[in-house]
Amino acid sequence: MNELKQNTSSGPDKFPAILLKRTITSVAKYLVLIMQQTINLDEIPKILTSSIVCPIFKPGKDRKEPSSYRPISLTSVIMRSFEKVIKRQLVAYFEENNLINDSQHGFRKGRSCLTQLLTHYDEILRQIEDGNQVNVLYIDFEKCFDKIDFNILLNKLKLKGVNGNAYNWIKNFLTNRTFKVKVGTEVSKEEIVRSGIPQGTCLGPLLMLIMNFDIDLHIKNGKVGSFADDSKVLNKLTNETDTSKIQQDIESLERWTTANNMKMNNDKFVLLSYNKNEEIDNTYKLSDGTIINEMKETKDLGVVMSNDAKFTKHITNLVSNCKKTISMIFRTFKTRNDQIMLTLYKSLVLSKVDYCSVLWCPNDLSDLRMLEGIQANFTRRMGCAKSDTGNRRDYWERLKYLNLYSIQRRFERYTIIYVWKILHEIVHNPGLEFRKEGPAQLRHGLTCNVPKTVSKLREHSFLIRGPKLFNSLPKDIREFPFDSMISKQQAIDNFKKRLDDYLHQIPDEPSSRSEYTKYMTGTTINGDVTNSIIRLF
Repeated sequence: MNELKQNTSSGPDKFPAILLKRTITSVAKYLVLIMQQTINLDEIPKILTSSIVCPIFKPGKDRKEPSSYRPISLTSVIMRSFEKVIKRQLVAYFEENNLINDSQHGFRKGRSCLTQLLTHYDEILRQIEDGNQVNVLYIDFEKCFDKIDFNILLNKLKLKGVNGNAYNWIKNFLTNRTFKVKVGTEVSKEEIVRSGIPQGTCLGPLLMLIMNFDIDLHIKNGKVGSFADDSKVLNKLTNETDTSKIQQDIESLERWTTANNMKMNNDKFVLLSYNKNEEIDNTYKLSDGTIINEMKETKDLGVVMSNDAKFTKHITNLVSNCKKTISMIFRTFKTRNDQIMLTLYKSLVLSKVDYCSVLWCPNDLSDLRMLEGIQANFTRRMGCAKSDTGNRRDYWERLKYLNLYSIQRRFERYTIIYVWKILHEIVHNPGLEFRKEGPAQLRHGLTCNVPKTVSKLREHSFLIRGPKLFNSLPKDIREFPFDSMISKQQAIDNFKKRLDDYLHQIPDEPSSRSEYTKYMTGTTINGDVTNSIIRLF
């Protein structure tokens, strides 16, 4: 109950989260008794399994279409506390027994959109480096959460070894549900839930993973990458006969979908082809005759993936989006107060720039110039642009005044932190290897292996760039311990503080400032303009 947010919306029982949190010492033991009764009596009170469905608009969609809204269920906060108790035991059971497919990165501890994309992108670069064509098929399921068949899901739970009281409780949780739809002040009549996992419940995401756990078993030739219901299949092609293997996987996927009483959006399938061999026929069909649409780029978990394996298109879209946000900020707020503007910049602009930057961190100067230009443009319009003497501060002086990192330094900092998290198993390891023992380590300390590579693309990828940045740090930072006696977040914050103390000793500006100014304005570049800490190593 302590984990509930105070502003969490109440469900049909109208019991607010803030009241539950403030009376926790008084009501906890009685709620435990109620929960135990729901298990012992094999029955959950109706008020705890009913929900109010609120349609949430999907940005960029047609407001007149019902499909443009995501149904979010407001359920009892008491029931959410019960769900968390059940969920923790189920997650521990599934993870300890490796019952969730390794390709699944959604709703799992230490895994995220970033871990899935890092693993996927590195495999693409490996295959390109070996001279293979790489085809990535993006699959789209139709309302996957809302159309799950209860009987099939419950059968899969049994196959995973969930029996007895646990099975009966989950069955009651799923099958004895009712809902009402609320739009504004209007509320519909109550209906029985026939299928689907309520979006907004604690158990919902975990049950979705169980529903999709066996998708990998039906893909014999390719590699599956999943984040909840978002799935893709990566295939390498060395000759023309490999195309038949991809077609076999597509047919097998369709059979799996039919067997699970699910449906795919056939017209939303996308094919990306990397390192394309023009002699190989790249045409694939679905059972209804739909030819899968091959595209140059597509959005994958919020990041634009292009068939040239570069992120220039993603950066271009990001910069355009940030410029619109910046324009909105300066139109809306008359003040140019540094503190107010800095707060708005960090929350509305930098949050977009930071998303998955460990993956797509730019290596081309033109891409970096666009990103630094966002920060330069925003800070130029703040109060700090003029010094107390009336002189205008240049970009680097403004960064020092505001205690901001440059975009390049910011990205490198995030990469280093991520490598440290991998070292201490806080996040999923996409393939880094660390040298902890040996004569060299006695002298130089712990280091991260830098894989040999021949392609420029892979040289700038996280699995190469990350180890180089990590190894460039002093020994005491690389070997900074993870203190298990404090909270995980506090341990991470301690490392960040130690890293920042070191980074503040290194000038956050290029070695050739005048040449970098030319670079920022788009004129000819000569000389060393890098601002990377690797140059110090």
